[in-house]
Amino acid sequence: MKVRVRFAKYGSIRYLGHLDMMRFFQKANRRAKLPIAYSEGFHPHQIMSFASPLGVGITSDGEYMDLTLSAEMSCDEILECLQEQMTEEVKIVSVQRLQEDCHKAMAILEAASYIVFFKDYTGSVPLSAEALEEEVQKHILDAKQVLVEKETKKSTREVDLRPLIYDMKLHGGFEEALADKILPDWRENEFLLSTEDPYFTMTLCARSSDNVKPQLLMNYLMQQIGVKEEEFAIGIHRLDMLAAQDDKLVSLEEFETVS
Repeated sequence: MKVRVRFAKYGSIRYLGHLDMMRFFQKANRRAKLPIAYSEGFHPHQIMSFASPLGVGITSDGEYMDLTLSAEMSCDEILECLQEQMTEEVKIVSVQRLQEDCHKAMAILEAASYIVFFKDYTGSVPLSAEALEEEVQKHILDAKQVLVEKETKKSTREVDLRPLIYDMKLHGGFEEALADKILPDWRENEFLLSTEDPYFTMTLCARSSDNVKPQLLMNYLMQQIGVKEEEFAIGIHRLDMLAAQDDKLVSLEEFETVS
């Protein structure tokens, strides 16, 4: 039996790295007494995989873990057993049964959607939705190319981000209820998350070969409008991860699931 678990992580647990999150769920699976299938060999390990590692400092509503079970269980029972082992800052959103011949989440991942907000800003360019909207349209949405220097493990190469930006919108003010949910310490840290502060939603390519990080796009945009990298800091919240199906993007929560 194969299932896809969607989970969310908020607050201070955003500082937990990917390997630590893997260990967290390995222990949670054991404590929940799920019939997890194990690999064969001298060092058997739980058969589980994650769609895409989340960077340190990023919160999320749309993280995915694929599990293989050695016995049948209802998805509701799996969700309940897992949720009992979570901290207050990790929530199991859903558990969906997968087709037996399904692809791993990481193999079908096409895009990811984000909220991007400002944590700090010291630049002289006005930081408002009105001031930024025209710049986003000019330098991103209407641009024929968005050329950036992208660092790889071995070198640096020039990449055109424009075909990899599927959607980008600017919003006039952050909802404080949302800020309280994903970053309960935002006031303490003086992040710019009030109803007067602008923020972005964006959907970017997340394929392993063409993964676009929101920070890279924001660095480009702010550079175009005359703001230096040291004059701003952003925060990122991942909303969901998406796969391509019938010429459209659908949530991994819906892809290859059994109704």
